[in-house]
Amino acid sequence: MANSSQGDFGKRLRALRLERGLSQQGLGGDRYTAAYISHLEAGKRRPSAKVVGFLADSLGIGQEELLTGRPANLEAHLELRLHEARLAIDRGDLEDAEASVATVTQEAAQHRMHRVEAKAAETGALVAERAGREQDALEKFEAAERLWDKEPAHLRYRSVAGTARCIQALGDTRLAIHILESYLLELGRQELKDPVALMRTYSGLVGAYFTEGLMDKAVEAAAAARNYEMRAQVPEEVACMNMNVARVLLYQGAGRDAMDALRRAEEIFAGLGWNSELIKARIAQGIVAAEKSDYKVARLSLRSALQSLEAFPAANDQVRALQELARVERLSGNLDKARQLLGRAMPLLDHTDLLTRGMTYRELGLAHVESDPDEARRQLETAVDIYRQARAPNEAAGTLKLLGRLHRARGDIDASLRTYEEALDCIEERA
Repeated sequence: MANSSQGDFGKRLRALRLERGLSQQGLGGDRYTAAYISHLEAGKRRPSAKVVGFLADSLGIGQEELLTGRPANLEAHLELRLHEARLAIDRGDLEDAEASVATVTQEAAQHRMHRVEAKAAETGALVAERAGREQDALEKFEAAERLWDKEPAHLRYRSVAGTARCIQALGDTRLAIHILESYLLELGRQELKDPVALMRTYSGLVGAYFTEGLMDKAVEAAAAARNYEMRAQVPEEVACMNMNVARVLLYQGAGRDAMDALRRAEEIFAGLGWNSELIKARIAQGIVAAEKSDYKVARLSLRSALQSLEAFPAANDQVRALQELARVERLSGNLDKARQLLGRAMPLLDHTDLLTRGMTYRELGLAHVESDPDEARRQLETAVDIYRQARAPNEAAGTLKLLGRLHRARGDIDASLRTYEEALDCIEERA
C-alpha cells in the first residue's frame, strides 16, 4: 500500500470509526492500542491483511469496502443496473435507461471504477443511437474509448465499433473503415487475439465495405468474422455477426445460408429478450426472402416486424420495414399498396439515418415510374442528393443509373447520357 493509499485508508478508517461512535481504543479493543489506530488513521503505518480483517469485522463492513471505499459487490450491482438499462433501451424506455446510466456513471466515477464508467458511457451511447441522436452517440462512444485508453485494447471493441457505426450513419463511411481497420492493426501489434473483439470488428467492416462498393473486401471480412464464431462466447456478438454476414452470403448467391444465419441471430435475440434486435433480424429475413423472390415469406417477416414495432417503436426500423414491404408490393405489381406504405414512412424520415432516407426516396421514385414519371424523377434525384450527402457513391451511382433509364424511356437521350456520366463519376470517386 503506497503512502497516498495509506493516507486514503487512514481517512476512510477514521470516518467510519466516527460514524459508528467509536473511540480509537474502542476500535482497537484488546488487540491494538489507541496509538496504533492513531498511526493508521494518520497514514503513518501500513496495515497487514490480518489488521484489515480485524478492523473490517469491528466496523461491520467487508475488507474491500475498508480498503477501497467501495461498498461490497458494488461492481456487480452497477453491472446489473447497466444490464437493466440495456433492456430498457430495447423496450423504448429511453428516459429510464438514461437515468440509470447517469446513476451508474456517477457512482463509478466516485469510486474510480473506470471500466464500469466506460461501459456506462457505451450504454449511454446506445440510448442516444436509439433516439436518433447520432452525434450525441458518437461523442459518448468516443468518451468511452478515452476511459478504456489505459486498458488492454481488446476491451474497447464495443466503443470502437460504435464510433465507426455512428460516423458511418453521419455520412463518412471511409473514416468508419479507417477506424475499424486501424483497430485491427492495433490488436495485431499488441498480439491481442481476442475472438470477440476480432469478430465484432470484422463484422462491422462488412456493412461499411458494402456501402463503399468494396465487395471483395466485404466477402473477406465476412469470412474472417465467421472464423471466430465458435470461439466467441458472447451470444449477442455472435448474433450481430450473423446479421452482418448474411448480407455477404446473399450477395454471393447463398440465399439459404443467409436465411440460416438470420434465423440463428433471431434465436439468440429471442433468448436474450432483445426485442429491438429481434425485429431487425425479421426485417433482414424479409429482405433476403424478397431477393429470392419469395414474396409470401417476405411479407410475413416484414409484417411481423411492423406488428412488433407497435410495441417497441424505433423510427429507423419502422421506415426500413415499410420501405422493404413497399418494394415487395412494387415487385408484385401492387403499386398503389407500395405508395401507401411509403406514405406511412415519409413522416418518420427525419428520425432515420441518411442511408435509410436515401433508400426510401429511391423506392418512392420507382413506385411512381409508371404512374407519374415527373414525380419519379424528383424522388430519384432527391435520393441521389441524400446518398451524396451520406458519401455513399455506390448507392448514388445505382440510383443515377435508374434515373438515366427513366430519361431514356421518356425519349430524353441527352439527359440520359448526362446522368450515366454522373454515375460513372460516382464509380470513379468510389475507386
